[in-house]
Amino acid sequence: MVRPVVLGLGLLLSASPALAQIGPPNPDANRDGKVTWPEYKVMAGGQMIDQLDSDKDARISKAEFKSMMDKVRVFAGAAMVARATDRFNQDDQNRDGYMTRAEAEAAAKTRFDAGDINKDGWLSKAERQDMRKASRGGSGN
Repeated sequence: MVRPVVLGLGLLLSASPALAQIGPPNPDANRDGKVTWPEYKVMAGGQMIDQLDSDKDARISKAEFKSMMDKVRVFAGAAMVARATDRFNQDDQNRDGYMTRAEAEAAAKTRFDAGDINKDGWLSKAERQDMRKASRGGSGN
């Protein structure tokens, strides 16, 4: 299934969900209540690239991204697409129009570190909720 980039790009990317289940995916792979950097990296970097890279060249082009955003718009609306597009443009560090795994992971690490308020090396449910809220401009929606 395809996940919006907001996750994380958080398309995305913080924000990260299947089209039938719009919303952030749960990066807590082992369900221990703690999201570690390796867990977050898989969700915010690896899975996103794998799911959106339709031509399998190990990067997401603007055309691949736009194709996904056309689908996301139907389920999540224009505001979600605008946030995801902003995130894609911000995370494309070399401005070449492609999102590589390295760029996605670097951006995810920045978000992870910023979200880890108490600097204990993992994200609690409250820290993840704060990250989602911040990615939506401070609203809880």
